[in-house]
This record gives sequence, structure tokens and C-alpha cells, in this order.
Amino acid sequence: MDGCLLVFIITITFSLSPTRRTAGITSFSHILRFIAVALLRLLALLAIVVFALPVVLLPAVLDALFITHAHPDHVGGLNAWWSDSFVPGDPPLDLQGKRVYVPKALSRAGVEPIIVAQPQKIAEGVAAIGAIAFSDLFPLSLKTPQNAEQVLAVNVEGKGIVLIMGCGHPTVERIVAWAQALFDEPVIGLVVGLHYEGMTQEQVQPHIAFVKDLKPQLVAVSPHDSSPAALQAFREAFPDVYQELQVGRAITMLK
Repeated sequence: MDGCLLVFIITITFSLSPTRRTAGITSFSHILRFIAVALLRLLALLAIVVFALPVVLLPAVLDALFITHAHPDHVGGLNAWWSDSFVPGDPPLDLQGKRVYVPKALSRAGVEPIIVAQPQKIAEGVAAIGAIAFSDLFPLSLKTPQNAEQVLAVNVEGKGIVLIMGCGHPTVERIVAWAQALFDEPVIGLVVGLHYEGMTQEQVQPHIAFVKDLKPQLVAVSPHDSSPAALQAFREAFPDVYQELQVGRAITMLK
């Protein structure tokens, strides 16, 4: 990356050199033109880095892929959803030799997904709590009236269980109850999508009251599928433990 940037810096330096003159005066329009071209080339390079590097580097550091549920926006689009398959990115990542955990039968060439119908240990201190059934949303329900969502449980040493869910279609209440029946440790954290689309702050208060009873040490709600009002209600309800959930941002348990 440094070498590429150096090339562009040199290009700009030469472009600004007073060798192109009009009537003995350096043409300001030419300088602007060369700067604009150099900036466009730099932006193109950055775009390549941003979109291509994950495809090249991610498989090298990726241990496993965990697909929470088979909805178009979670499996790679309508075509993948309709054909009960999944497309890991665009362009697709090379997942050969990687573990892929799915809540139901999904296919991908060169991959043998692991169907997690029942609770299963994934790594030390990390488990899938099993596929929890839910009535699918219209119009997706025209294809699959009953769907299933799986959730990750992370045992934070000395604290308890943090649940990580994609959309929370079976409802946070059912998912937490499911986890409480599985583990001796308390559920002390939620990193979640909750599908509170279009809901007001008043409408999410019963759910907030349920979460408050857990005395959570971490709450992070995804903007993927909840209204700004719902997100704000959770921020206000848990000011000391709420963390923003954003792509590329680390979630850290507070001491």
C-alpha cells in the first residue's frame, strides 16, 4: 500500500513541476487537472483495497462462518434464498476447509455445512444454542411458513453468557429462556438484532423491561432491523452498558 501511494505522490509532484507553461506562465488549469486525475486514481486504488483485500485476506483468518437464519439478506440474496443455498460475499469468499454452521439444510459448492439443529459447542467458551423455530414473515412465508434461527452463546469468564443473535425472529424472550434452560451461568449480555421495525419507544418498553430483569452488563442492538426510536429507547434504558453496534467496531465487555 505504501508503495502504491508513493507512486501517486511522485505523479502529483511531477505534475506540479513548472514544465508546462502557457506564455511563460504555469497553467493553473493543467495543475488542477493533474491533481484531479491523481486523486481519482488514488480513490480507485482505495476502492480496490477496500473491496478486494477482504476477499483475499479474510479466508486466511476466518475460522468459521455462522449463518443465523435463511433470509435473503443473510444468505446472499434472493437467488440464494430461493435455492436453499448461500453466497458468502460478492465476490464470494473461498470457504473450502472452513466450518460453516447453518440452522437448516443450505448448500454451497465445495462446502459441507454443519446443520445445528441441537445445541453444539463451536469453540472453547462458544456454543450454538440450537435452531429455534419461528413463523416466517410475509411474503417469505409463502416459500417457508416455518423457519428457524440459531444464536451464538459466548461464556465470558467470571461473568456469564452473552447472546449474539442475527434478527431475533423467535423473540428475545424465547431466545433468552432457551439459553437459560441450557446453561448454569446467567445471561448477562445481548448483542442482537431484534426486528423492532417501525416500533415507537413506548411499544418496545415491555421488551426493555424483560431485558432489565436480566441486569445486563452489555446491551448492543443492531440498526439492521430496528427503528431509530427503538434504538434510542434501549440507549436511554441502559446508559451505562449500552454499546453501539456497527460493522468493524469491537464490542468489549466493561469491567
